[in-house]
Amino acid sequence: MSASNEKQTLQKLVLQMSDVEKVVKEIDQHLDALSRMPLTETSAELPPLDNARLYTGLAYAVNALFFVYLRTQGVEPKAHPVMNELERIKKYMQKVQEAGQKNEKKGPPQRIDVGAAGRFIKAALSGNDGQEGSSSSSALSSSAPQQTAQNMDVEEEIPKRAGKKIKKAK
Repeated sequence: MSASNEKQTLQKLVLQMSDVEKVVKEIDQHLDALSRMPLTETSAELPPLDNARLYTGLAYAVNALFFVYLRTQGVEPKAHPVMNELERIKKYMQKVQEAGQKNEKKGPPQRIDVGAAGRFIKAALSGNDGQEGSSSSSALSSSAPQQTAQNMDVEEEIPKRAGKKIKKAK
């Protein structure tokens, strides 16, 4: 190996080590943010999907670090059970990601207009108590046989429980 090749190799290694140092600092910042509070408190504040992301990410990180540890010790990690565990965690991470994509496709959660729902219920129930204020649509929706407007030549009375007469103009 010539001196210039050795210098180039040494420069590449120095650059790679500085990149590793940057990544380790970033990881340290993320872990510091996680370690400020106990994991149970952190996960209690998260919605279920983010909670699943947190736990699968942590499981993957721990197993990946163990994978790196095995490599530094000269053990071939591909034959080690940690590979099976990493694959299993990857599958769970994919499931969580798919669930997140489905959740995003649904859009914002639906809201119920409580006032409108109350009016619908009140209108539906008012036809059953015999009040004169019930609407003609609730009177028509009773179980009595109904006739079309073209067939009604005379005044027809819907049973008393509907509480309203329907007149048809000719």
